[in-house]
Amino acid sequence: MSISGNFVLALGIVMQIRSKTIVQPGEGFVLAAAAVTRKSFGSIKIVNDVTLSLIAAGIGFVCAGELIGVREGTVLSAVLVGLFAKLIVKFVDRLGVFVQAGAAAIQEPQPPQPHESAITAIQTSEETNDQLTDERSSVQNRQ
Repeated sequence: MSISGNFVLALGIVMQIRSKTIVQPGEGFVLAAAAVTRKSFGSIKIVNDVTLSLIAAGIGFVCAGELIGVREGTVLSAVLVGLFAKLIVKFVDRLGVFVQAGAAAIQEPQPPQPHESAITAIQTSEETNDQLTDERSSVQNRQ
């Protein structure tokens, strides 16, 4: 169960990062560190999560005299999420090439925008009003 949960977590993290929207602070730190060190996101994620787990274990040991809340599952998750993120990124990158090629090959024509017909109707109405005004002024000039 833990392995599938770590996979789903890694998938969510990769989706969040690939969407290029606002990321959570933990992943934002990892993204910045990966950019500065020019290492992969997954590798920096593993280092970050293991470091945070060790800090949590150290604080628990110093404050309580024993390890509290940090066990083998925490350490396993710290490593697996980064490994799964690496694998998912590789898969998405390979899949992305096929998706982009397919999208370029199949271009559907864009339907007309609904506001275009309204703008045309307004312009036609204005032209008709201008013509009526011109006819009235020519009639008044004759009289």
